[in-house]
Amino acid sequence: MKGICESFSFVGESISAAAGNIAASRLRSGITAAIIALGVAALVGTQTSIDSLASLLSGAFGGKSDNSLTVSALPGKRKAVVNRQCLELLWDNLGTGGGMTVYTVVPAFGDVRGPLGQLPPGTVVMAFEGDYLRANALNIGTGRQFSRLDEDTGARVCLVGQSVADALGEGSPVGKYITIAGQGFKVAGTISGQLSFLGVIAENTVFVPLSAAWGTLVGKGSSCSADLMLPPGTDAGEASERAGFLLRKIRGIPPAADADFEISRSDAIEKEIGALSGKLSLVALAVGLLTILGAAVGLTNIMLIATKERTREIGLRRAIGASRKSITVNLLTESALICMYGCGSGIILGLLVGNILSAVLHTPLQIPWDWICASCLICAAVCTAAGWIPARRAARMDPVEALRCE
Repeated sequence: MKGICESFSFVGESISAAAGNIAASRLRSGITAAIIALGVAALVGTQTSIDSLASLLSGAFGGKSDNSLTVSALPGKRKAVVNRQCLELLWDNLGTGGGMTVYTVVPAFGDVRGPLGQLPPGTVVMAFEGDYLRANALNIGTGRQFSRLDEDTGARVCLVGQSVADALGEGSPVGKYITIAGQGFKVAGTISGQLSFLGVIAENTVFVPLSAAWGTLVGKGSSCSADLMLPPGTDAGEASERAGFLLRKIRGIPPAADADFEISRSDAIEKEIGALSGKLSLVALAVGLLTILGAAVGLTNIMLIATKERTREIGLRRAIGASRKSITVNLLTESALICMYGCGSGIILGLLVGNILSAVLHTPLQIPWDWICASCLICAAVCTAAGWIPARRAARMDPVEALRCE
């Protein structure tokens, strides 16, 4: 018990002495701790931002059915139009079972109004048929979904996201009317959910039946996209290849020619997001390590200077019986405290900066525990390496020569 108490007393004295030495040279110590904090903040902050973006992309694309294909016109390809008829023919010939939803963005050009006037800027109108909501992990909040009768008759009804519902005035939005390009649509229900495919924010969206928009709000030759929801156990890779072959045949594209459409798999998108996050994490690690290594050089120099300045003090302590071990531990403790200050400040700063992006993107709070632990381990290694040489040099001083030092 006595030995344990002595050990605790020794540790406490070492920490107290190290804190006093840091306070005596607070400018140098503060600059070094700030450099370490910048390195850790770069590592933690960048990774937190990466996690926020990955969460956003996973929400936008990961909401898709786990085993689904998305067919759309190739972006940037002139005259790339995958129309409704092509998609329906594709589904009829694919024969995989499951379900399909066809959808397109209505070019309303901001002409979307409610009872109180124009709806908020950025309001999007999406027309769809089939089970688009289930395919994109969206749910009905209040009211009802489109019925089969609505789709068959082209009824002018709509579903609205929460932001649009709030702009329609007090009370339930169900039963109120929205005007889209001069045509009135009655609100049948509200949508709950964060994101739909292509990054369309559901709460800022008005959904209408494709049959009601076709030929009026949407030209009959307009390009559409489709989600093909495959039954459990279906090989998505084989289904994707067959869908590509059939769509080439339907559109009359020769085998040697480039396709003007793309077919993406939900699981492939998730893998691409993970691979991209991994590459960005490596870049963040490289930046953080370079900064922390620069701080290690600065910390070593500070400890060497501190040792030089305290030569007489160290000689006196050695002369009155201080062991080499205690001198070494004292200086290593000082180095460790500087690293702890820098590492702690860097972690807090990195989390704050990284989660600003989370707040802007409306994604959950991100705390990259693995990278925080990695930062602590890196800083521990840095403080040990940076403090060891000065500590050993101080411990090996000859007491007599140290006392003679001016």
